[in-house]
Parts: sequence; structure tokens; C-alpha cells
Amino acid sequence: MYLNFILRKPRRQSKSQRYFSISYSDPGRQCGFLIPLAAFILVAISLLAATIMRTSSQVALAATLEAVSMQAFYAAESGAQAAMSELFGNNDPRATVDTNCSANVQDQVFNVTGLQNCAATGTCVCTDESNNPCPAAGVYSFYVISSSATCGSAAMTSTRTIQVSAFSQ
Repeated sequence: MYLNFILRKPRRQSKSQRYFSISYSDPGRQCGFLIPLAAFILVAISLLAATIMRTSSQVALAATLEAVSMQAFYAAESGAQAAMSELFGNNDPRATVDTNCSANVQDQVFNVTGLQNCAATGTCVCTDESNNPCPAAGVYSFYVISSSATCGSAAMTSTRTIQVSAFSQ
């Protein structure tokens, strides 16, 4: 048996008078509130921890995918710059550049820091001012170089495409 002291204020006595009464209770009849409260708090904290872990792993995956996507963008840009350099780097006459446009754009495989596991594929389309394919008798030749790069491994890959336009007279 448990002994409980209860401080009571009697109704018919003055405010300054107080007395203690002793009451006995049976522990078999007491209902516990602490165990269900502790179980509820434990479940709530576990759910919160699981949510935080899932969110942090998703954020890490998104950051990795963003980095691979930026690598693919820079690889595509580098592929387009390499194709432009192949076409216009030797100061060849316009007729030679027209011929080289569809023939000499090469694929790029990068082995430099920051672009590992990246490859760029380029295409070049040449038309004149009347939208006829090159070589044509027009005054101008318009070149559209497309570079598509893929970076990453089998689990996470990203592909980006860049188009660069140029003309020659």
C-alpha cells in the first residue's frame, strides 16, 4: 500500500488553518500513464529520425545528379568548341570549311580533371542563305554545330546538348 499526503483546505475553517489527511490507495488499481507516453514519444522521435534520414539522402542524390548534369553541360560545350576549332582553326577557305563541316566533326572523350567519364558527340549542318545544303553557290554559309555530351556511370547519367551557330562569307 502507498501512503499519499494530501494538503487540503477546509471549507468551514479560517484561511490560516490547514491540516494534513492521510489516504491509502491500492497499487493494483492504479493505471500508469508514463509507459504509453514514453512509447508515443519513442515512436514520434523514430518517425522524425527516419524522415530526416530520407530527406538528407534525397538531398545528397540531387546534389550528385546536379554535379553530373553540370559535367555534361561543360563536356557538351567543350565538344562544340573543339568542333569550331576543327572547322575554323586553320583559316581554310569557305569551300573547304563547307566540305569539312559534315566530314570532320569528331567525337570527344575527355580524360581531364572534372570531365572524367564524359564523352561528346558532335554534328555539323551547313546551309547557305537560301537554306540549301553546302557546298552551294550562295554568298554565305551558315553552320550549326550540335554537341551532345553524356557523363556519369550506369547508376547516374546525364546528357546535355549545345548548339553553336556560325557563318562564313
